[in-house]
Amino acid sequence: MSSAASSSPLSSRVRSISLSPDGQRLAAALADGTLQLLQQQPPPSSDYSIVASQWKLNPVHCLAADWARGLVAAGCGDGAVRVVAVDREDSGLLSLQPQCQADGFDVVEAVTAVAFVPHATRTLLLSAGCQGSILLWDVHLQQQQQQQ
Repeated sequence: MSSAASSSPLSSRVRSISLSPDGQRLAAALADGTLQLLQQQPPPSSDYSIVASQWKLNPVHCLAADWARGLVAAGCGDGAVRVVAVDREDSGLLSLQPQCQADGFDVVEAVTAVAFVPHATRTLLLSAGCQGSILLWDVHLQQQQQQQ
């Protein structure tokens, strides 16, 4: 990754970003409620191009990525945490696939922070609300409950 500034094709104010450890992928939460995945263009360019966009979410306030597991979590203004998977399609292009949604706050409060928790066998996610609530999620358990 170049130390020079690179341009971005994003059309809305960025609320939160996460860069993959190799610097090749960037997840961005935009003020208009869009979650976008960008990929660095081949050298010598240091620019990123949009490769996938996810549905319009109720304003995204924050995001976190677990790049090793290929997951991105978005904390939204409606109190939900939405998790998407970063997948490679048959064409080799990256895409964002909805995985689960967690609505655990008793009252609707905007989610202001999300973070994946390192764990050897489970995918855990912390979320914090604007009224001081902190919740710990098991992403796979949430997926199973929603599939029933």
